[in-house]
Amino acid sequence: MKKIMIIIMLLCLGLLFASEKQQQAGDFQLQDADGNLVRLSDVNDKLVLIDFWASWCAPCKKALPHLSSFQEKYADDLVVLAINIDKPRHQSKAQAYIKSNGYLFTNLFDPEQVTLKLFNVVNPPRTILVAPGMNIVYTHDGYKRGDEIEIEENIVKWLNMKPEKEAVAPEGNAGNFYISGMNKLAYVYRTAEDSLHHYIDNELSFAANYNKFRFGMTYNGELPKYDRFAPDEYLDNSDIKHEWVERYGEYNGENLFVRAGNYETVFGSGMVIHAYNNTDMNVDERLDGVQMRIKYDNFMLQGIYGSLANKEYPEYDDVVTGADFSYNLSKMLTLGGSTLSYRSYVNGIDYQYNRRDVFDGRISINTKIIELSAEYAANKKYWDIVEDLEGSALFGNMNLYLGKFRFTAAYKDYENFNQRLAELPTVNHCEEPIAEYGQWSLPGYDEEGVQGIISWKPDDKNELELNYSEGWASDDNVSQSDFYGTYKHDFASWGLNAEYRQMERLDDSVEEYKWNKEIAPRLEADFMIAAKPVLVRVEWKRQQHDNYGEEEDYSEPLFQVDFGIYKNYSLSVLSSLKFQNDEDITKSEGKLGVELFAPIWEHTDIRLFAGSEKGGKVCRNGVCNDQSPFEGIRLDVTTRF
Repeated sequence: MKKIMIIIMLLCLGLLFASEKQQQAGDFQLQDADGNLVRLSDVNDKLVLIDFWASWCAPCKKALPHLSSFQEKYADDLVVLAINIDKPRHQSKAQAYIKSNGYLFTNLFDPEQVTLKLFNVVNPPRTILVAPGMNIVYTHDGYKRGDEIEIEENIVKWLNMKPEKEAVAPEGNAGNFYISGMNKLAYVYRTAEDSLHHYIDNELSFAANYNKFRFGMTYNGELPKYDRFAPDEYLDNSDIKHEWVERYGEYNGENLFVRAGNYETVFGSGMVIHAYNNTDMNVDERLDGVQMRIKYDNFMLQGIYGSLANKEYPEYDDVVTGADFSYNLSKMLTLGGSTLSYRSYVNGIDYQYNRRDVFDGRISINTKIIELSAEYAANKKYWDIVEDLEGSALFGNMNLYLGKFRFTAAYKDYENFNQRLAELPTVNHCEEPIAEYGQWSLPGYDEEGVQGIISWKPDDKNELELNYSEGWASDDNVSQSDFYGTYKHDFASWGLNAEYRQMERLDDSVEEYKWNKEIAPRLEADFMIAAKPVLVRVEWKRQQHDNYGEEEDYSEPLFQVDFGIYKNYSLSVLSSLKFQNDEDITKSEGKLGVELFAPIWEHTDIRLFAGSEKGGKVCRNGVCNDQSPFEGIRLDVTTRF
């Protein structure tokens, strides 16, 4: 163990010093909303601003208007590429947001998150300036009010130096050999009542790049292993783990992409398959095998063959094979389809594997005022002990643009379509299935629903959205309703955002928690004090549920303040309570957490958290991530090279 720690420390020190040199940008090719392929090297005759964003990331969306203004202001010398990293099922939502706001930059989609590895993105947003010659000349993580000033200063700074830069920029940088990567070192002191308190985790990922070839590896050392979602009694201080968790080689040509090793993949909206890795939630559903994709003009064909460990019997592998295609018949019409075979190990008497075959078809129509998309998939599960099972999934979405208004309608109908790698659109804002427990907690078991959204943006300073959905089971004994409303106003020197969420479930199939309701109003303001950004967020969540016929009512207020303290250093303070009635306020156990963000070197930053937090989707110090409940001290040191 001592040897492992010494190796990790040496690697970290070496990376800290190595990170000072100028980084190079890896080439990539992604699709825009119209199906056009955009390659970084093809537009790199100008300065390129790359921004990673997601529709669920509030700081990301605050930065987008400024990116659009940069594209308009410096159109002759600058290309802005906004890369959306939403899950595939949210791409239509993300594109609708861009289109309804009239942003001028090019919006690209990366459902397989290839570019996240190329540019070492940990959490969105992340902004990168790439000069001609594929040199990275500036990076910025997160977004807080006022950050657009620094970003624009670096744009102007490089443009003013442009003749000198072009003279010294290496020619054909994409053809040179270089190494890129990232090191993430984490120290955790957890105050849980068990024998484990101290944890060290280090993940080193690097890739060797040459022309259109890329070879990458990721090494992870856990001393001991810390599963932040596991109960305390399952943690063992002797569980030391160190291994290569990723090894791959890939070729990314003009029309051909091949990757062997670990890979993420998606067909369509993800209804058939979405194999992905989410480090925030400790979910790794990547495949080990081969992926190949051919793109030529308006046609795309891809095939996959891979395996992943069986959930119940990790010593055995499940096997996945499939093919997918899409064809742009015109600028307005796109057709697609896929087929998939999934063989899963089971501990049966007369058989060892069951099989699931899926066939899928999809169509999308894209015009200036209307966007229509529909996808239908049918599957058949083959069993030897029980009867064969057939299922289906249907999802449709429409966006209608009328002046300052956008109208969205969506529909879902799922039956017997549960599958480990299938990710079905939830068709509601809360991103939850219609039941919390039992079979209906699996979206594909038996679920139907509709959703309607009205968005109104009369000018650049005001934005209103109303979102309502209903979901139900076929026999009407399980149902869900979900409402979300938000109003944003941007004043001259500060911004205001008011939100209201309400979700209600009814489940007559259980005796406990037959009914539950959650209401959460939120108010957020961001402004500047002494040229430093400040964000104040107040939320009051109220949860009501039935407990064997008796109603229980809980309140959970939350208060958060983020503020800049020095240069790009910032501090976030978040506190929350949970109590059943006013008399319990003084007896309730509150949570208080403080996080410091500090860029200590050019390509190295730290995040230090101390205290306790309830977890969930957390946005602080300008970035967003999924966080598990935690109490203690957490130090993260990230170095990019």
